[in-house]
Amino acid sequence: MGKKIDDLVNEILSNGSETDKQVLEQVLTGIAKKPGKKQTYINLLFGFETEWTADGIIMSMPVTPLAHNSLGIVHGGIITTLADTAMGTLANKIVSDGQAAVTAEIQVHFLKEATGKSLLCKCSVLHKGRKTMVFESKVYREDGILCGHSTGSFFVLPKRT
Repeated sequence: MGKKIDDLVNEILSNGSETDKQVLEQVLTGIAKKPGKKQTYINLLFGFETEWTADGIIMSMPVTPLAHNSLGIVHGGIITTLADTAMGTLANKIVSDGQAAVTAEIQVHFLKEATGKSLLCKCSVLHKGRKTMVFESKVYREDGILCGHSTGSFFVLPKRT
C-alpha cells in the first residue's frame, strides 16, 4: 500500500496542477494532525475551528478548492457538513454524562452562493429533551451574508465505551 500512496503523491507532484497540489496538501495536513477523541478526520480535513459562546457554538472553515463544486463555489454538501458538525458538536457538549447525540434529521436551505475565503456557522439550541434535541445553524460568508440555514434533530443515546 505504501508504494501505491508514494506513486500517487509523486504523480500529483510531477503532473498535477497547482490546485491539485493545494488539495493534496490540505488532505495530507488533515491526516497528519491525527484526530483525537473529540476530533474527526472531517474536522481536520476541512479545517473546522470551534469557538464556544454563551448560547451555543461558532464553527468556521476556510474555503479552499477541496470544498468547491464544479462552479467554483462551495458545494452544498460541505455547507451541510459544516452545519451538521456544528450542531453535533454542540449536542454532544450538552448531553448528560454517559450519553451521546447523533443526527436523526437535518434540513438545509441554501440561500446564496457560498463564496469568499471562509464560512462561519452559528449554532444554537432550540429544544433540549431527554430523548431528542433540536438545533438551528446559520452559515455566513465572510462578507456577513447568510448563505445557508439549517435545523437538525438529534437522538440522545447511551454512550458506547
